[in-house]
Amino acid sequence: MVKQQGLVNLVYGLRAYFDDPVVRQVGLITSISFDISVNQIFPTLIFGRTLHIISDPVKFDSRALLRYLHAESIQLLDAVPSYMQAVLNEVAPQQPANALRYLLIGGEKIEQRLLESVFGQLGSAVEIVNIYGLTEISDINILGVIRAADVGQPITVGRPLQNNRIYILDTFDQPQPVGIAGEVCVSGESVSRGYLFRPELTAERFVVCPFEDGEIMVRTGDLGRWRPDGTVEILGRIDHQVKVRGFRIEIGEIEHALAAHPAVADACVALHSNAHTGDQLLVGYVVAHAEQESAAQGADLRAFLRGTLPEYMIPGTFVFLESLPLTPNGKLDRRALPLPDETTLALDQAFVAPSTETERVIAGIWSAVLKIERVGIHTSFFALGGHSLLATQIMSRLRDAFAIELPLGVLFDTPTVAGLAQRIESARPAHRTSAPAITRVPRDQRQPLSFAQQRLWFLDQLEPGSAV
Repeated sequence: MVKQQGLVNLVYGLRAYFDDPVVRQVGLITSISFDISVNQIFPTLIFGRTLHIISDPVKFDSRALLRYLHAESIQLLDAVPSYMQAVLNEVAPQQPANALRYLLIGGEKIEQRLLESVFGQLGSAVEIVNIYGLTEISDINILGVIRAADVGQPITVGRPLQNNRIYILDTFDQPQPVGIAGEVCVSGESVSRGYLFRPELTAERFVVCPFEDGEIMVRTGDLGRWRPDGTVEILGRIDHQVKVRGFRIEIGEIEHALAAHPAVADACVALHSNAHTGDQLLVGYVVAHAEQESAAQGADLRAFLRGTLPEYMIPGTFVFLESLPLTPNGKLDRRALPLPDETTLALDQAFVAPSTETERVIAGIWSAVLKIERVGIHTSFFALGGHSLLATQIMSRLRDAFAIELPLGVLFDTPTVAGLAQRIESARPAHRTSAPAITRVPRDQRQPLSFAQQRLWFLDQLEPGSAV
């Protein structure tokens, strides 16, 4: 239950960027159902700027997005790190001069690789505003600017927003000194009223601040530490809540859904970095009932989970174990869970090699984007570790390879090489029509004006004799 005063505090905390005279055009690429959209909508309108609600076909096509930013002179954009990295992975290193001045990045940890991509491809004049916060505390509570000269330095989220107070506390609610990790807690104007109809959860996360009389403090569940310069560095989660491509995910929710499958005796879920792509990958670890092992296949489990979970919460791959590793105390030893390798990344079905030229081209593109050696024509793109951001790269390369326009949804409808090959073959004849012949027009009569000439004529009628 976010309070209006928390939103007002957020808007004025962003004033330095949205009220900068250089900033006139602001691009919105996040869904308006995602809380970080308020970072763009309200400051843009309150400070009299123009808000560009960028359409899905543009924001899911890397080159189209950069063309749009250039053509519309967008000076400020807000994005999740993994999305921005996917965009820059798909475009040439040298981009045309752009007007982008501020890039607000939040929702996930920023890696050095992204800084190098942004400053190398969008120019050193761009300033990255690293933002940190939770919906429970009106979205943004700490922010800091990263410039080209900061590449290679420790990445921090900056300093607290005005009217907010940040505490780094140990398990006894004692403040931690500089450099020592603890839970990030927040009090001040941005704190919301709690969770609607969830008094138990509200009492757990919204607690009385031990340092301010009458103040409520929010436990974020994030691990952080103060740096000597007074900025905050976020180190990760203190519980099993993780963020994947900007989505906050409770691992326990996935584990609960997975354990409901009749063939599953025990299960857990962990977040790993995909060794091939560098992306974050949810991995499901499953112990099947002995008599039902054949029913506990990756494809079956994914189909089952789709009945209760959104796509971004479904593990990209599954590892089947005889038993889950335990600590000497009998607790799950998450550090002992085996890392998935290329063989577990997917092969829920027998490998079938591409047999046509179209299938071979598609498989080659998948192999390059997913960074795996071989791709079978019946293996699901998502079973191989693919996700929506990588899907945009796949479709961009398919358009180039086959010179046809395919919507992004095609890959979700037919996520196999064989299925895509059929869709491409059926679409290609419609695009093979030759251009009409150019015929000579006689010059002994008046010719229609071009659009540019019509524009000049109109301007001359509107303002006769002007220099235009």
